[in-house]
Amino acid sequence: MPTLKPLPDCEGPKLECFTDDLTKHDFKFLEYLGFGCHSAVFKAEIDGKIYLIKLFFPVFVYEPNFELDPIDQGFDVDRYEKERLTASEEMPQHVVDSLRVHATSFNNECRAYGRLKELGREHLAGKVHGYLRLYLHQIDEQIQAAVQSSLPGAILPSVEVMEMEDDEVDLPIMAIVKDWIPEHRTPTGGITREAEQRQIKHLPRMLRNLRELHKCGIVVRDLKSQQYYEGQLCDLSHARTIPHIFSPESGIRPRWTFASMAAWDLKCFQDIIEETKVSALRADPPLKPTELVATRNEARFNSLRPRPSMQGPFLPLVNYDEGGTWNLDYYPSHDPALFNWRAIQKRATKNSAVRIPEKPAAAVSMKRKSPATEEAKARPVEEGNNKKRRR
Repeated sequence: MPTLKPLPDCEGPKLECFTDDLTKHDFKFLEYLGFGCHSAVFKAEIDGKIYLIKLFFPVFVYEPNFELDPIDQGFDVDRYEKERLTASEEMPQHVVDSLRVHATSFNNECRAYGRLKELGREHLAGKVHGYLRLYLHQIDEQIQAAVQSSLPGAILPSVEVMEMEDDEVDLPIMAIVKDWIPEHRTPTGGITREAEQRQIKHLPRMLRNLRELHKCGIVVRDLKSQQYYEGQLCDLSHARTIPHIFSPESGIRPRWTFASMAAWDLKCFQDIIEETKVSALRADPPLKPTELVATRNEARFNSLRPRPSMQGPFLPLVNYDEGGTWNLDYYPSHDPALFNWRAIQKRATKNSAVRIPEKPAAAVSMKRKSPATEEAKARPVEEGNNKKRRR
């Protein structure tokens, strides 16, 4: 069993360690799959099983990514210039400390996947097996072998793959081990007709899972079609999970912040739906587009008779990098901020999954039975009562 403690070291959900020392296992990096904003991704084999390993760049392990446009425009931190977030009159030290455990890319995924594990709802996203703590000298040769396998002849030192500066070479590299899901896109980024047809069939389940994530106290914030593999959401590096420094109980951000972020998720999912409709019609022969709707249709919205809920001004849809302004003129099915994380953690045990408590259905009362009723039910029925009366 791993001895490294679950991370992050704060209140709320945590992700357990996959193994203390990967070098004690039979492991091999098979392919270099590319990089994203926060990480480099590899296909790997560990003890005969195939996994995906996401290696986070050091700056995104220690520096938070917390801006909420348009309400955080004054707190821009340039991570690519290695600028560190420091306390100020507008942002006290305790907020900075909380952001380092609540809003770094690595911790974002640890907390979101940890929540799904503690609820037994790992099917809502791609399955995660735990985190790793590695060092560059342990995996340097493996990185180079994978790069040469994927990009023959390329000269790409491991420090460049991991975007490490000279003073970061000795820092631990944090990674997350995930299920390997084969890529359904072509090498050029396109998609075959068969894969497009599968994607259309996945959409209703993808939308249900997104709403269930909100119900579990999780907002994704960075939702694009590239984050999905065969209908499974596999990237939660921008996610926010209750409890959070920006949740209503902290008083730092407005109470509607998480509801607005959940509405932004739905807007982004609607964009995915629209993309799928376009690509379905471009298929040869064309595919039947989906009729799924994630948010209110603007044309339909504007054609309805005026109602108080349709009158402005509206609250904004908060997002992390779009740089625009959208109105919160619709609300998600579930406000993630209302998730009762304290009740869940009290009920959780080490080896058991817990369920989200459901409210009783409408018109169904949860009456408490009296002791007399319980005693009557427990009393054995007399033998004579079971016999038919003879005439």
